[in-house]
Amino acid sequence: MPDLRGADPLAHRRRQERLDALRSSIIAAYPNAAILLVVMDVRETDKVVALPAQLPPEFAEVEILINNAGLALGTDPVNKNNLEDIKTMLDTNVLAVAAFTKAFSAGMLARNRSVANETTSCAV
Repeated sequence: MPDLRGADPLAHRRRQERLDALRSSIIAAYPNAAILLVVMDVRETDKVVALPAQLPPEFAEVEILINNAGLALGTDPVNKNNLEDIKTMLDTNVLAVAAFTKAFSAGMLARNRSVANETTSCAV
């Protein structure tokens, strides 16, 4: 668990049960933490781009953006890859990271006190 002292985390995942587990681990380590958890599929980039405007005021000024994408699908040789799997990986690992950066960067730059960490991977 990273050190969250002084931070109010906003996290998202596709599945509610994983968000519930995340909430439990954060609250166990930081009982007074304010947490906002959002169920979303990052491949729905229109929802990603709209997210900053939908945040409650206490979460609206995002100062640290950590984009971490690493979905991997299929283990076939390159000549047998499933193109839909490749599209899903690119949408998740590349396009979604770009969408989050676009969505939050204007406010982060305007506040002039922000950090973005982009971690992604892609294999075909």
